[in-house]
Amino acid sequence: MIRKIAALALLAFCTVAFARPASAQLAERKALTLDAAKKMLAASEALAIANKWNVSIAILDVNGDLIAFERLDGSATIAVVSCQGKARAALVFGRPTKDLQDAVAGGRGMPTFSGMGDMTMVQGGLPIRADGKIIGAIGVGGAASSQDEQVAKAGLDSLGISQ
Repeated sequence: MIRKIAALALLAFCTVAFARPASAQLAERKALTLDAAKKMLAASEALAIANKWNVSIAILDVNGDLIAFERLDGSATIAVVSCQGKARAALVFGRPTKDLQDAVAGGRGMPTFSGMGDMTMVQGGLPIRADGKIIGAIGVGGAASSQDEQVAKAGLDSLGISQ
């Protein structure tokens, strides 16, 4: 009986002592790189210049931090603020800001969030997705809102991302 207890105790000790610790399950996720943001800026800028649209372009990472920014010559001061607000709204809501603008205009109960996070719910902001997950957002301001969205879409298209 004592031998059985000793054997079980030894087995329990070895199981605990030599067991490998369970590793944490970490999710792998894609991240928006500076190189990707620069590629987006170049494509967006090319479209804006070709159409003579004086815009500002902001690209945010998944945390809402500015990763890249471009202000074309002649872009209005307000465009610097609005492009970042459009990108922030697209990131937070995970939708194009055109959808948010339409919801607010249609009175469908979409809050305006004035003063909450500096979001601009006007067309021109698009979320950036990889593998179905949001990894950032691009926002453009300074031209007509539909033109701003075209410039933002050019940035997404440069990475092969469809909206």
